[in-house]
Amino acid sequence: MRKEFNKLANVLERYDLTEYGDELDIALKNLKDKIDEVEKRLKIVDKTAREIELAISKYTESVDGNEAFKMSVDNHDVILRGSHDIMITTDLGDDEPIKNDWYGMFNKEKKEKSDENFIPLKDEIDRYQVVEEIISKLKMIDVDGETMEYILNKVGMSEQMHSQLSKKFTLYDI
Repeated sequence: MRKEFNKLANVLERYDLTEYGDELDIALKNLKDKIDEVEKRLKIVDKTAREIELAISKYTESVDGNEAFKMSVDNHDVILRGSHDIMITTDLGDDEPIKNDWYGMFNKEKKEKSDENFIPLKDEIDRYQVVEEIISKLKMIDVDGETMEYILNKVGMSEQMHSQLSKKFTLYDI
């Protein structure tokens, strides 16, 4: 799903069919966020299924031998809870896995993005002023390519910049 989404986004960028903040850009961002959520939910399903498999595997030999066995309450609970967790996780309308940050999958980005130096912006004028200050500081330190690449990686924009620059500087332009 991610691969197909990236192909679509690259085609739209290649033909300049979207601009930052326009309706299509917002729709693509929302779709990307949903894909991120689904991928995380699938990881939860995988981890939960492994827990269930581990609990069941303790009794496989007895079941295969058609022997009577007594299951521990803990293993029963792992299996029952796990099956319920899978049903909850695959229901995209249920936000419990997100709210409760199952397996630490959902709040990592929020924790990374939250920073004591974060400046909330009231509007686009504030954003423009902050951007101009950043550009001024980068010019002041005479930023080099490696430092700029480091900055792009730290703000999570290296893939987007690669895509935009690849589109801008095609073989025909060189």
